[in-house]
Amino acid sequence: MLQRVFTILDQEITELNVRSRAEGMTEIPRFYIKVVGQTALLEAQMGLPLFATVDVDAYANFVWLARECFCRVLEREGRHFDELSDQIWMPPETQYRQMIQGVSFDGYLAEPEYVLISKALKAPKKNGPLIRDYLALRPSPLFFALAETYKLNLEQFL
Repeated sequence: MLQRVFTILDQEITELNVRSRAEGMTEIPRFYIKVVGQTALLEAQMGLPLFATVDVDAYANFVWLARECFCRVLEREGRHFDELSDQIWMPPETQYRQMIQGVSFDGYLAEPEYVLISKALKAPKKNGPLIRDYLALRPSPLFFALAETYKLNLEQFL
């Protein structure tokens, strides 16, 4: 889903910029979108039993018009941009996988270990079942390293 959204968004922003340039208007400046949260986990296809969500959490540095375009493209997919995304805590060293290097923007997806650490640290009760399921799947060494760095007590999830 996200690859399709990013591709369509890049096409629409590029077309808007071409029209703006032809009319002597200001173009939408290049921006990025970094998807975090449940959508990042769904897109990672890790085999975890996840609840589908209509909210898309993302950090982005876009201008208003680009945000509106993003919201419209998401809406056509039955999703919506969570305006409070900037309040989500992610580890400062979070790694992102580039999904698109478009003409008008770059789209990224947070690596799942960082999302899981965020969920475990900030809402352990709510995300307990998810973390338990992940621990049963043999977590990556990166997850264990992050748990140690952030002093996450994994026993609370057993």
